[in-house]
Amino acid sequence: MNGKLTHSWALPPTWLRFLVIVILVVGVFFRFVNLDRKVYWFDEAFTSLRISGYTEREAIAQLCNNKEIGVEDLQKYQRLTPEKTLTDTLKSLAVEDPQHPPLYYVMTRFWVQWFGNSVAVTRSLTALFSLLALPCIYWLCLELFNSSLVAWVAVALLAVTPFHVLYAQEAREYSLWTLTTLLSSATLLRAMRLKTKLSWGMYAVTVALGLYTFLFSGLVTIAHGVYVIATERFRLTKRVIAYLLASLIAILAFTPWIVVILSQSAQINKTTGWTGEVKIPRLLQIKEWIVNLSYFFVDFDYDLIRGAEGSWLKLLIKYSSPFILIFVGYSIYFLCRKSPKQVWLFVLTLIGFTALPLAIPDFILGGIRSQTPRY
Repeated sequence: MNGKLTHSWALPPTWLRFLVIVILVVGVFFRFVNLDRKVYWFDEAFTSLRISGYTEREAIAQLCNNKEIGVEDLQKYQRLTPEKTLTDTLKSLAVEDPQHPPLYYVMTRFWVQWFGNSVAVTRSLTALFSLLALPCIYWLCLELFNSSLVAWVAVALLAVTPFHVLYAQEAREYSLWTLTTLLSSATLLRAMRLKTKLSWGMYAVTVALGLYTFLFSGLVTIAHGVYVIATERFRLTKRVIAYLLASLIAILAFTPWIVVILSQSAQINKTTGWTGEVKIPRLLQIKEWIVNLSYFFVDFDYDLIRGAEGSWLKLLIKYSSPFILIFVGYSIYFLCRKSPKQVWLFVLTLIGFTALPLAIPDFILGGIRSQTPRY
């Protein structure tokens, strides 16, 4: 990777361009269709509770009083009201949900203020973030593979992968997390290529945005660091120093929420401790990892078919999941054999340093941290 690297801007074949456009249209359609008709589930209700500025304690105190309550009484805690401000939203997160940084909730609060309190409006911001991830993955692949063809294929895959379409229609921060992860990865590669203060400053900003979106963005930043250090052959070069300075600036920008996390560590343990307490057999853990991986390609309702012994759908899932695992494994093998070190190393470090810190403790000590697909 050097400053003289030029991108391959050659367009893919006409038929492929047409296919990608069709897939993009389908992906956009699935992200925005029926936004208000799907069940507004438990976690999304907490999103509305936080952006409205109320706390769970307030809702329980006022609703659980042995009196009959109506729909309007419940919806009070799902809508913005003049009595609760942005400060109350930040307080609600800091006191009861500090493991969820405030960026998504603040942005959603403003979005709802501008466009209304409906379910479709609340979810539409998430769909928009998911849509913005498409040009970001194009940029990332252009930086990494130096190929417009690879970038277009990546856009097509991300547009219709069931996993990302699902989270594009959920009022939670995970589509924004995808967006910030892609942005920080692309800006890192750009900074390593250009080696300018402005490019490293852009990287610092995207890292800070990622941290303010979700705490596991820290694992992404660590993976970036390992990649930079490894490509520089473990020497303290200008690139390594620039990465360290940019990361330090991002951490300093995140300091206010770090203080919240440290002061509310007991609350974090209370709300997330269950992920380490649930014990499942190791063989079942491995099976669930394979199922989670398959969500990127197919998404069946596993809860509905678990009891359907002998059904064709269950047999399809039983045999398709191992095939997907083999397909992904071969893809990684092919990448490592056919691409330069700086390409496959970037992919492997992102996979390893984001997945293994969750999977290893689960496998050794027990727990279900790595069983949650979005993590």
